Amino acid sequence: MNTVESLYQPYKRTDISGNVIISTTDNGNGTANVCRNLLAEDKFQKGFTYTFPQNEAPNTMTATVEEIPIVSHHTYNYRVNIAQLAPSQTNLSSGTGFAILDCTRGVLCNDEPFIGGVLLSSETLLSMNVTIEELSSIQVKDPELFDKLLSQYYYKLRKDTESGAKVETIFYKP
Repeated sequence: MNTVESLYQPYKRTDISGNVIISTTDNGNGTANVCRNLLAEDKFQKGFTYTFPQNEAPNTMTATVEEIPIVSHHTYNYRVNIAQLAPSQTNLSSGTGFAILDCTRGVLCNDEPFIGGVLLSSETLLSMNVTIEELSSIQVKDPELFDKLLSQYYYKLRKDTESGAKVETIFYKP
């Protein structure tokens, strides 16, 4: 796209996985599908003086003509202004000389192996007599783990991934 309006758009957008875990699902094969918030890194055309007001609130970010402006880790829509262009030179819908970039919110999901976990067990519900067992990566990935548990017990199983994501399951084995 070779229009004045295209100068307000990044020429490259890279999706980056954030730190907020949105969901974690046990795949049943020794891994978990971990979905995190989506962040983005936008690179803009060199050769203009860009201003990104309210980008890293409350600070305004500015890039000079010699710099390649990079806006990263945003999770919200943000404004873009180019000093060399007057509002009358653009066909921007805002009519202010500012373009508003849509930062589509989404998630990035990856499979992560389990590295350990904890198994809590009790013969009666809400009992203070609880057995705590640390699980190794081999134990937590064992497909026969449920079969090896004692019947007539309540369990809370927590599985941990390398990145710190957790999958917790509470169940009763009849």
